[in-house]
Amino acid sequence: MESITLKVGSVYTINNHIEDYRKTVTFEGERIGHVTWYTDSRGMKGVTQNLYKINDTTYVVYEIEWSQWTHDTDWHTLHQDVTEEDLQYGKRFERLGIATGLARPMSLEDLKRWSSEKQP
Repeated sequence: MESITLKVGSVYTINNHIEDYRKTVTFEGERIGHVTWYTDSRGMKGVTQNLYKINDTTYVVYEIEWSQWTHDTDWHTLHQDVTEEDLQYGKRFERLGIATGLARPMSLEDLKRWSSEKQP
């Protein structure tokens, strides 16, 4: 394990002036992986999640909701006490579980449920 230092809070940019309201957080852990995806069609806004293992059964997710648009706020959040269950299909950190290989394979029932939830 190594010492991990992250910043948590918000960053706001207006007229090339940055208002940084983040606080530094330090913990012992190991970075397992990350995933990034866009939340708009132009690729100007998105989410990046980093997964850190802090002991045998517990993880921490560092999530940045970012935007390249002026006047938007970037949010840097640390989710604590994340378990492997949270990284499975249909759970809150599904994309991160898939990207890091920690999501268990789907059963046929999982696939049916997941497919029906993704349909418009």
